Amino acid sequence: MIGVIAALAVNLLGAAPSFTGRAFTDTFSPRDKFALTLNTVAVAREATQECVWYEGAQKVRVSFKGIGGVQGLESLMWAEDSRMCIAVIQQVSANDTRMIYALVPRKGEIQISPSPSSFLPSKATLYAPPIPDQTKTDPNHVQTWDGAQWLSMKYPTGFVPLNGVWDPITIIGRRNSKGETVGSISHERSLGDGQVSLTTSAIFWNAKGEAKFLPYPKGYISGEAEWIDEGGRIAGAVSKEHMYLFRAMSESYYRVAEPAEPTVWTAGKPQIFPFARTSGNGKVDSRGAYAMTFGPKDWVLGRQQEFRTFNGHDKLQDYALLWTDGRAYDLNTLWPGTRTYILSHIIGVNEKGQILCATDDKQKYKPGPLVLLTPKL
Repeated sequence: MIGVIAALAVNLLGAAPSFTGRAFTDTFSPRDKFALTLNTVAVAREATQECVWYEGAQKVRVSFKGIGGVQGLESLMWAEDSRMCIAVIQQVSANDTRMIYALVPRKGEIQISPSPSSFLPSKATLYAPPIPDQTKTDPNHVQTWDGAQWLSMKYPTGFVPLNGVWDPITIIGRRNSKGETVGSISHERSLGDGQVSLTTSAIFWNAKGEAKFLPYPKGYISGEAEWIDEGGRIAGAVSKEHMYLFRAMSESYYRVAEPAEPTVWTAGKPQIFPFARTSGNGKVDSRGAYAMTFGPKDWVLGRQQEFRTFNGHDKLQDYALLWTDGRAYDLNTLWPGTRTYILSHIIGVNEKGQILCATDDKQKYKPGPLVLLTPKL
């Protein structure tokens, strides 16, 4: 009888997805950039200044050392139709620092351009477009660099500058092909009657650069927006406390007592997703969980931060998550891995449902190999 009930529950709720996994033996740096397409994992390696393509057992390396002045990698794109790898590179000279696009073909000469459009046929499909995370501010606008130009976007109505000066901390998440952009701003927000509160808000900008605060469910007062897809769905998180955004080691950190909760906005309406039961010790950190991007079907992908016991001490640990059919799954429980490392962050997902993950070594508390998960049919 119990087996019948369990089978009925699976039929009603849907079976949990399952994956096979491939771990890459190469060692990657956190500063390397990755792109996952329908057929290829592409990597731009900062230390060796090269692009590497992985297709099945095949590996192709092409150096871009000849460019000169390479200071850092900002992101990586891949044009599937044209089999092109495009690295977005920070180039430093005696007089200037600029962002350039470097077309790194498998064969032929490397090309340099201030825009990727000069490389591409009109119907080319770009994967992993550059994230416009460089910003500067003035009293009326936030300006973001999209890799080719500065775009000026307005502050939302009700915005008050952080600490009374025009220096809000702005993190731009993603811009879609329609020019719609999402991100987060730490600032003082007007509460009316002359009162203000320090907080972080999830922001949406339309293609004209006009901004608005994303709405929160009742009882929630702050949030962030990470990703917007081509249909306008937005992934991020909300909190019942004010989330304070800090910059440290080029990352964003939030300090709140109530964990942030993963959230998806559809047609402007927020929906909170559940926490996952992970292989950690169950102590969810103040950063909580975040919806980060979308996959095929109804998949939402993100991460959850908990503490895990390491050498007798509690250490912070991220776990890569998948939400589907209204349920949350720790990706570590959905594939037959060796369990010597933990799937920690989602790097990318493609239309076939393959997921590229960063990992952490369980025993040495350091980054592990990349893992490519492929869904079982």
